[in-house]
Amino acid sequence: MESPVAVTSAQQGSNLRQSLTERGVILMKESRPIAYVATLYGPSIEVAGHILVRLRNSIRHIFYGVRLQYAETDTHASAAFIDSDEIDELLGAVDFIVTSADRMAHDRRDYTEVSYSTNDHVTFGFYQQDSKQQAFVRFDGRLIHIGIEKLPILRSSIADARAHADTRKIAWESR
Repeated sequence: MESPVAVTSAQQGSNLRQSLTERGVILMKESRPIAYVATLYGPSIEVAGHILVRLRNSIRHIFYGVRLQYAETDTHASAAFIDSDEIDELLGAVDFIVTSADRMAHDRRDYTEVSYSTNDHVTFGFYQQDSKQQAFVRFDGRLIHIGIEKLPILRSSIADARAHADTRKIAWESR
């Protein structure tokens, strides 16, 4: 079975990631794990609500969304960020991917891949060859295999993490 192919775009990543790499600013970060989604061959994917406040010259910018983290070892973890403004589109895309997987499940097919990528190059999808399907999430250069049945769980975890971040954003704006 082939592995999914990565295609990179000209985007520079999420606003959350761009703010983390900026120099000469004060950063305040808040993160709360909401769920841990099991993978097939390693640790779970942590789904967290994430707030980042950037201060420069007394001007405050608040960025919020979802952080996905995959702790490969005790000392190294891969992380990716999904800005709040792209989550609705992502949730719709995951719904489409789940529906497509369900419709194709009993078909014998040549290699077929259905996927969606975010601004931070997080890719959600599945591939199928013959009648075998494999769901995956790819970020930070890692291909993480998950069961097809975990895609709806991952989707609802992302929605819950965004809801938490929305609530916390209001608290940060009032400070």
